[in-house]
Amino acid sequence: MLRFIIILFSAVICYLNFIVFKSYVIQTNVVEDFNTLNFKEENYRKLENTEINFPNISATGFPMYALLANYKIMFQDFNGALEILNNNKDINPYLRVRESLKAEVFFRLGVRDSSYYYSKIAFDSLPRNSRHFRQYVTELTWRKDLDEINKIFLKSKSKSNQEYWLTYLSAVINLKANEDNHIDSLAKVALKKFPKDNKIKAIVGYILYGQENIKKSYVLFDEGIKSYNESDFDSASKKFIEAVKLNPIDYSFKENAGMSLINKGNFKEAITYLEQSLNTIDKPNDGKAEYGLGMCYKELKQKAKSCEYLSKAIRLNYKPAFNYFSQNCNK
Repeated sequence: MLRFIIILFSAVICYLNFIVFKSYVIQTNVVEDFNTLNFKEENYRKLENTEINFPNISATGFPMYALLANYKIMFQDFNGALEILNNNKDINPYLRVRESLKAEVFFRLGVRDSSYYYSKIAFDSLPRNSRHFRQYVTELTWRKDLDEINKIFLKSKSKSNQEYWLTYLSAVINLKANEDNHIDSLAKVALKKFPKDNKIKAIVGYILYGQENIKKSYVLFDEGIKSYNESDFDSASKKFIEAVKLNPIDYSFKENAGMSLINKGNFKEAITYLEQSLNTIDKPNDGKAEYGLGMCYKELKQKAKSCEYLSKAIRLNYKPAFNYFSQNCNK
């Protein structure tokens, strides 16, 4: 009898381990979908036919029912998602996964009052979760509640997270008044904190200088490049300078204005734009502007200053500077 009980118990343990193992195999593909945001129907169907109550928590700590509900949202089975969210016990209520997913369902259904209600619960419980912050700000934007958006952002302890900044700036861009020094100053802070983030740079440009001006500046830039390649340096410099006026954020406008003016023979004005380029936040350390300044000062008969800038360009490994330096500074 004891032997039978042991065998039976062992069989049950093996069966349960098999279920857990099978679940974790499926979870590997599911987690990859979540990490890449590329939700494959094959993995959705496998998870749909998998026991989600044992184990009820994935290897990542995310509830299994929530993984399945999220797939249903992605594949637009909103009623199925709500049924799962309503009928499964919340394993870890602190995470507010249920409320966040419900907010997502109601957002996609266009039931914005419910989306706002659940997103607020999720955010109030876990404000440092970027998903909760994004969902709540989305609803506040729809309600045009700029004061609350500013309030929760300024109180946030996650302002070192560029995703928070991107969410905030994307929200306020269409809500701010033409003259809003508070938002303008925050936009400048974001640009300093994340100078290499092109999305933030674009939104900051829209906030500070207006969307039409930013769009026009890039049209002018493209036209300037075309003129430059055709050796029409007068037209190129004018296009780049006009682009700088419309959009002072982008270093390349100033740098190309400077290089066009060099080819035009206007070295003093070229220096102005090249120095501005060096002082622009997102300027890469590639040595091009330093090389241009070296050329300008050489033409202005200031050899010491020319060689100083050319040396900087060489240290930054800007290839044209090597030959120019040897021709003009090693004498």
